[in-house]
Amino acid sequence: MGHFGPGAIKLAWFGLAYPCLVLQYVGQAIMVCVRPEGAANTFKNAVPDGMNMPMTVLAVLAAIIASQALITGLFTMFSQAYALNMVPRLKVLHTNPSQQGQVYIPEVNWALCAACIVISVIFKTSANLSNAYGIAVTCCFVITTCLLSVVLRRVWRWRWPAVLLLILPMLTVDVLVCSANLAKLLDNGWIPVLISAALCLVMHTHHWGRNHEEAIFAEEARAEVALMQEVAAEGNAGVGSQRMARPLDLTSVSTVHGLLHVLRSATLARTPTVAVFMTPYAWRVPRTVGTLATMGWLPEAVVLLSLKFEDTPFVYEAGRCTFVAQGEGVFNIVLHFGYAEPVTATRMGIHAALVSVALEKVEEYPMLAPLAEFEEVNQSALSADPVADRVRRRSSSQTVASAGATSPGAAAQVQARSDVEQGHELMQQRRRGATIVLNSLHYAPRPEHGALKRLRIRFYSFIRLNARKAISFFGLEDSYTMEISVVRFL
Repeated sequence: MGHFGPGAIKLAWFGLAYPCLVLQYVGQAIMVCVRPEGAANTFKNAVPDGMNMPMTVLAVLAAIIASQALITGLFTMFSQAYALNMVPRLKVLHTNPSQQGQVYIPEVNWALCAACIVISVIFKTSANLSNAYGIAVTCCFVITTCLLSVVLRRVWRWRWPAVLLLILPMLTVDVLVCSANLAKLLDNGWIPVLISAALCLVMHTHHWGRNHEEAIFAEEARAEVALMQEVAAEGNAGVGSQRMARPLDLTSVSTVHGLLHVLRSATLARTPTVAVFMTPYAWRVPRTVGTLATMGWLPEAVVLLSLKFEDTPFVYEAGRCTFVAQGEGVFNIVLHFGYAEPVTATRMGIHAALVSVALEKVEEYPMLAPLAEFEEVNQSALSADPVADRVRRRSSSQTVASAGATSPGAAAQVQARSDVEQGHELMQQRRRGATIVLNSLHYAPRPEHGALKRLRIRFYSFIRLNARKAISFFGLEDSYTMEISVVRFL
């Protein structure tokens, strides 16, 4: 129902669905009064003999429409649950760019298909599932009424007396009907209860794990800021020896400011390469940076790449990329995408965006030149190297300008020679290589945790392990991608 506006829903209900339902049930009631012996199957016995085949076709079409509504509603709910961090990473495809709610989720589609086949094989007839249907519908009534009370109070800002006046009569009827169906639990009524309990367990565990991770990150960031303020205060007081004796630990740095502080104060080897680290937020430094630092080196250029999905279907190319140079060889790149843009290598264009940044910023920041290597991912065969073309054009323009001058001086010749040398330097930087680094977290319980919490952490780790991998989710399945596993204690 969320795919349409309130006007369309009201028109469809009062103009078509409600009159048809009234006529249907009134017709069945009349048939039972006239022919009581047909009460066992009122719908089928109410159909005249000559209308059996047309009604069969109509029933099949109605079943298809109803199943499609169920599938679409399930896609929408899982899409919203993913946005709320209630379920693991899912691939959400928008079938209609103009409608944000019309989505397709492959994982949910195949899971629903498998569940339908298993239930059909086990229970064989719809009569065996009638009790399960009754439990599911009546419980849905109760849940919907409870959610309506939340909307009335929190969204529409109704006062409690008005909310209770509307909700209590509805909830009383729903609870009575639901309680009358509880006797069907042992007669196949446990199926929807079991499915609901399993989904609730997965969503609650994933939501708990994500919130626990965010709390750990927030605590680390606060501790990092406090330590930097303390070190700055000691530096202002003239305690220079303590400033070097109490540096931040690079292996546990979690913010960009902390990373810059460490790089300014520490003597760490920087290799002539570019590493693009995927991070959920522009200010957060992933654990993979600290993992590389434990080996005594870091790339010369550290690019923190984050993705942000906007509320619009598509994002214009002019506003696709946001670039910020933080200093000390650290750069922030934020790629903006619309909600309807598929997360694939060709449509998402992470490699193309990095190439664009390299071509635009290579003269100001030559260390970013290796990012142009990602052009090979987007094109199977390159007619010319993009950086080489840029360098050749720049060198050619300088040569023509020098040759056309009426009285070239020594300064102009030195400038032209400097430009050519810079071009060769850019080409050398281009050959040094670039890598996209992804973070693969493995969660482990602490020794002091109890059995229940250890089981919870293990289950959360199992959920994350079986979710869609970041490499395929972001379309980074190529030889330029490296995944580093990091153990995190929850």
